[in-house]
Amino acid sequence: MKTHGRILVLIGMFVGLMALFVVSMPTAFMRTASPQDSSTVHLPMVMNGSAFNTAAANKTMTHDMTVGEMGGDAFWTQARRDAAISMDTLEVSDQKMSDVEAALAAEATNAGSLIMESGATGDENLTALAHQMYADQWTASPAPAEGQATLEGYNYPPPYSRYLVNGYAESWTQYPYRTIGRIFFTIPNTAGTYACTASVQGGRSLWTAGHCVYTAGKGWHTNVTFYPAYRYGYTPYGSFSAFSLSSLVGWTTYGNPAYDIGVVSVSDKSGYKVSQWLGWLGSMWNSTSTRHFHTFGYPGNIYSGEFLIACTASTSRLDTSFSPATVGIGCDMGGGSSGGPWIIGFQPYASGSMNYVNGVTSYGYTSRPKELFSPYFGAGAYELYNLGLSK
Repeated sequence: MKTHGRILVLIGMFVGLMALFVVSMPTAFMRTASPQDSSTVHLPMVMNGSAFNTAAANKTMTHDMTVGEMGGDAFWTQARRDAAISMDTLEVSDQKMSDVEAALAAEATNAGSLIMESGATGDENLTALAHQMYADQWTASPAPAEGQATLEGYNYPPPYSRYLVNGYAESWTQYPYRTIGRIFFTIPNTAGTYACTASVQGGRSLWTAGHCVYTAGKGWHTNVTFYPAYRYGYTPYGSFSAFSLSSLVGWTTYGNPAYDIGVVSVSDKSGYKVSQWLGWLGSMWNSTSTRHFHTFGYPGNIYSGEFLIACTASTSRLDTSFSPATVGIGCDMGGGSSGGPWIIGFQPYASGSMNYVNGVTSYGYTSRPKELFSPYFGAGAYELYNLGLSK
């Protein structure tokens, strides 16, 4: 009887703990049914086995899209956007890749001199035009219920702060927030629709992650469409359809996350480039890796990817498993935040010598869910930038 009583007590304690856990879980904020928050195209990040060539890895690779591969509003109905799966950030196992380390141990992280290009706010006359073209989209949409926009603070090393950016209309369509948005796409021979984050690089082009434009074994993505200032399904600047995708050979051929950078070139709207509509962020290359970042994204694990989220954190460590060593910060954004910009010198509502993109969200470790990594912005990223501006 004593044994039986102890079992009942243990069962009661277990049930009580489970009830407490369920009650304490945050409630996801969603418009309709919650989209899936993890991709069925799981992306374990391991080098693909090809002999690595550093000189070749920094070269760019571009895919100009056919008419049948392009997306736009005709393809991206509200239902398809709602169903889009937040694309996984890459996932790295904790097992050291000795072959990668041996091949890349001698590589230096910081090569070349510092390069900086300033951003700009864009043409405010086009903002007025957007008001006319998408009048129903500029109406204030519901904000998350009070108390749901929690701030995680410093509850996990490395320290970081995370906050909801565009929960309320005041910041929704302002520079530089409006230069950031969601990109939706399909993957050849794969069911479902997918979503990542992108930001305006300048001209007709956007920064994002390499794995948001190209998947090994599947090829270049299709129906790629950018919705800037995306907020709870509302799209105040409409959409911009991609006509060309680019990444680095280090990603497309070798699958190395140190080169997981992508550029999306999008078509003009009403005769104006995306950068004229929205402005563009500055960019920086060959900088020191020890920085303080504002990192932005639309993570599926926070409000189902419907709102723009930011983490603020300083460099936590350099991951020398890859070369150039990738840069890590504290942040708990999950799938869907891939490709989001890592901004140095963040200053809202202003342009000029500030708001420099110096990384994009790429991957995290399974055992460290509150840490994200970006490729180092060096020679390869600079090549992509110049290629993007040439489109």
